[in-house]
Amino acid sequence: MKSLKLLLLLLVLFSCQKEEVEIFEKGKQENGFCKAKKNGKKWEASADAFFFKNENLLFISVNTYSEEGLPREDLNLRAEFKVGKTVVKSEDLSSYFRLEADGDLSISLYDLDTEEENYIEIEKFNTEEKTAEGSFCLHFKKNTGPESYPAKVRFTKGCFDVKYKEL
Repeated sequence: MKSLKLLLLLLVLFSCQKEEVEIFEKGKQENGFCKAKKNGKKWEASADAFFFKNENLLFISVNTYSEEGLPREDLNLRAEFKVGKTVVKSEDLSSYFRLEADGDLSISLYDLDTEEENYIEIEKFNTEEKTAEGSFCLHFKKNTGPESYPAKVRFTKGCFDVKYKEL
């Protein structure tokens, strides 16, 4: 009977612990958007894209914000500007960091987890309208940052639809 009471007490204690919930706004999405499953949960953000013609490189800057409009996350995607998949093997092609500046600056830097599958795929683009669409799957592991931030961040089933500026 005592073990049953102890088990019930432990169940109540663990079920009452608050789970930290991230509340990030997707922003205005004026130049595009990005959606994915981030650690298994729906995630959406604003995206700005740039085509570096000399390097034939598409760069997409993806951002989320606080309710007050302050930056919270920055995900950068870089891929060769062609229809097809770019396998991401290093931080040169993708990066992720989190930031909070509500009085105290807190930054968490993440490195690409090269032991996981990482890719960016441009599925179609229109050079007249300067638009690009595609998908991605990226995995990161925390390099530095507060313990409260996740040790790993996984973006799966990702997609983007952007209007790019040519540079």
